[in-house]
Amino acid sequence: MAAPLKSCSVEGCNAVVIARGWCSAHYRRWKRHGNPVGGKLDNGEARRWLVSHASFEGDDCLTYPFLINDYGYGYLKSLGRPGVELASRVMCTLAHGDPPEADSYACHSCFKGNEGCVNPRHLYWGDNRSNQMDRVPNGNSNRGSRHGMSVLKEDDVRKIRTDAAVKSRRALAAQYGVSVSAIHLIMQRRTWAWLT
Repeated sequence: MAAPLKSCSVEGCNAVVIARGWCSAHYRRWKRHGNPVGGKLDNGEARRWLVSHASFEGDDCLTYPFLINDYGYGYLKSLGRPGVELASRVMCTLAHGDPPEADSYACHSCFKGNEGCVNPRHLYWGDNRSNQMDRVPNGNSNRGSRHGMSVLKEDDVRKIRTDAAVKSRRALAAQYGVSVSAIHLIMQRRTWAWLT
């Protein structure tokens, strides 16, 4: 005798389970949005959720439970204009007021914006540089050897800096397969300046 079919674990859904305790529709929503009930929601619901959590005082990350983009950031439809806006930017505005500059970024001190964090205590207004620097501790930065165009590795740059006392820049450039100007920029700490 066949085992009875299970119903989807989402409240109010009686469809048959296909994976993870969800029916095919809720499973697809989870794959696309990171949430089995994500997508197709009243935009006001997402905005009301953000407003109700603007005074959140917990220290842990507060994960946005609605639409998530391909990079892991929550988003919602823009108010009064076409397009979308990032949930972290909306939360930062609710918690800390309007951005000081039009091109300000909602930066994450927790380094987990790409995991959907919208904890107002983790958000602050910053410029592009501070936003990019937030990526470094989290390992999301593509600087150094992680950059797709990089020829050098971090150890190469350290060796170049120590060998510069006994070798010419031209010799170092030939040894590492880069230009003399690349060696010059490394020595002047105009590139790879963060590397100790």
